[in-house]
Amino acid sequence: MGRHERRPECTIASGITHALTLRGASELCEVESRPFVTRLIERFGDTPLALIDQQWALAAERALYANASAATRNRQFWTPLIAIMNAMAECGRCARPQLARPHVRTSTPSRLLSPAEAQRLVQSSAPHLARQLKFILCTGARPGEVFSLRRRDLDVVTGAVTLPASDGPCTVLLPAVFVGELNGSRESAPHVFEYRRGTAYAPRHGSGGQNKTALRAAARRAHLAPLTLLDLRHTWAVWFRITHGYEKLVRAGRWANERSAARYRRLSESDTERVGRALNEPLEVCELFRRTVWLDLEDVQ
Repeated sequence: MGRHERRPECTIASGITHALTLRGASELCEVESRPFVTRLIERFGDTPLALIDQQWALAAERALYANASAATRNRQFWTPLIAIMNAMAECGRCARPQLARPHVRTSTPSRLLSPAEAQRLVQSSAPHLARQLKFILCTGARPGEVFSLRRRDLDVVTGAVTLPASDGPCTVLLPAVFVGELNGSRESAPHVFEYRRGTAYAPRHGSGGQNKTALRAAARRAHLAPLTLLDLRHTWAVWFRITHGYEKLVRAGRWANERSAARYRRLSESDTERVGRALNEPLEVCELFRRTVWLDLEDVQ
């Protein structure tokens, strides 16, 4: 079932006689507290469903996500709105919505960094960013997981850090030298990774890229083309696939589904040989990657 789909047992209370609003519809679908729905309801919850057409939806989209990409608007605005209205249409409470989503351009392919490029990037980064980059190269964590990681999730004695997974949490043992670096940033802070001014990263609606300016500057100093933190996760996935195999990557990457990891099922022999050889180089990023231990993968063949 999709994130914003109505529950199968959704029924309409016979006592409801007033015009159904977007807020009321979300409550009937039991999705009013789900991601992205809350923001939509807070702003436009009192709008009657009968008034929601293409013109209204476009104006609402601009009001909520004026600077967001088409993909973000599609995911955070159009998907929950259309799902709610479809559910009400099936229950006979409104007409089937005739809403056109924005065109989403094909995203650019993720970039693979060689160990030498990754090392240059880390060395060219500010300390707060360098710690994030090394953490992703060790664990394959998503940007949101990096920004939200709390100190209670990191055992500074054993180096164990717990990351979420669709089939249960994964526990990773970080190298002691890196744990010391993480713990020494600001022990009293609730989050492991903070902005350089000592404040936690604030969640952003639509724009993302809490440190994109710092990352862009680091890439420029390292003589690399602009990249994102997801490129670092992609780099980790290739390194991990070459080192540990595809089956372990599927588990370790905590993908939404196996299709997300399928791109790593086959790698060219030249890439495998080249990257595998480079991972044995005496570089800090290679050393941290090699010494990271995945406790939950011991039984995965």
